[in-house]
Amino acid sequence: MLSELERITNGLHIREERLRRMDTYMKEEELLALLDSKDRTKETLAQALRIANELVEVALGYTEKGYALNNLGRIQYLQRQYDEAHRTWLESMKCAHVIHERFEDNKLLHIVSSNLMLTYIMRKEYSNVEELLATLDQAFPEDAETLGMTSYTRMNMANERGHVHLAKEYAYRSLEFFQRTGNSRQIALSMINAAHFEYRTENYSISAELLSKAIELVQSREETLMIAVKDYVKTLIALGDLHKAERVLCEYETMSWEYPDYWGKLQILKTVVKDDPAYAQNVSDDLRVSKVVRDFSYYCLFEYYDSKGDSEKAISYYKKCHASTDMTYKFLAKEAF
Repeated sequence: MLSELERITNGLHIREERLRRMDTYMKEEELLALLDSKDRTKETLAQALRIANELVEVALGYTEKGYALNNLGRIQYLQRQYDEAHRTWLESMKCAHVIHERFEDNKLLHIVSSNLMLTYIMRKEYSNVEELLATLDQAFPEDAETLGMTSYTRMNMANERGHVHLAKEYAYRSLEFFQRTGNSRQIALSMINAAHFEYRTENYSISAELLSKAIELVQSREETLMIAVKDYVKTLIALGDLHKAERVLCEYETMSWEYPDYWGKLQILKTVVKDDPAYAQNVSDDLRVSKVVRDFSYYCLFEYYDSKGDSEKAISYYKKCHASTDMTYKFLAKEAF
C-alpha cells in the first residue's frame, strides 16, 4: 500500500527529493553564499546566475518559484541588468501576491516590492508603479521602513516629472518614516535627499543644517559620509562661507581618496573654494575617476578660465566638454553633481 507521500509524488510525477527540495538544498546554499559575499567578481556573479537559472527551472509551487525568481533578479541587478531584473521581479511579485492572498504571508511581498522600487528608480520608468505603491500602503500600513521606501519612490517620480516642491514633500515624508526605524544610514540618506531639494529651492541654510546632521550620523559609514560631505561643501559655497567649506574639504580629503569619484568632486569644489584651477586639473588627468566626473572638471575649468578672461584656455576646455547643445556653464547647478 502506497504511503501518502508516494501518492503525492506519483500524482505529480516527481521524485521525493524534488518534493522535499533535497535536490536543490546545496545549490541554494551556494547561491546565497555567492550573493552575500563581499568579494563578488564577474566570474562569481556568472556562476551565481547559472545556479539561479537552474533553480528557477526546477522550482515548484508559488513559494519556491517566487524566492527563486527573487534571487535571480538580485543577480541581474548586481550585474546592472536593470531591465532584466525588473522583469524577473515582476514575475516573482505574481507569486508573492498569491502567497499573500492565500496564506496571509507577506514576507516575499515585502522583499520583492522593495527590490522593484529600486529598479523603477534606476530605470526612471514608472509605469504601473502606483499599483505597487498602493499595494504596499495597504499591506504594510504600520511598517515604517516600507512606507519610507514608498515615499522615496514617489519623491523620485515627482523629481523626474519636474515637480520639485512635491518631490521635497515626499523627501521629508520619507525622512519622517525612516526616523522611526532608528536606522542611522537610512535617516542620513533621507536627510541628504531633503537637503538636496532645499538646495534646489534655494533654501541653503536649511540644506546646510540637514547635511551637518547627516554627517554626524554616518561617521562610520564612509561612502554615505562622502555624499553628505560633498553636498555640504557645495551648500557652504552657495552660502558664501568659503572658509568653513575649506575646513571641511581639508578634514575629509584623505578619506575621500578611497572613493575616486567623491575625491574628484571634492577636488573640483576645492578649485571653486580656493580659486585655483590646479585641483580640477588633477581630476581631469586622473583615469581613476569616471568620465562623468572628469567632464565636470572640464566644466569647472571652462568656467574658471572664462571668468579670468583667458579665452584660449576657456575654449580648449569648452571643446573637451564636446560643446554639447544642452551644456550649461554653471556646473554646480547640475543635479548630477
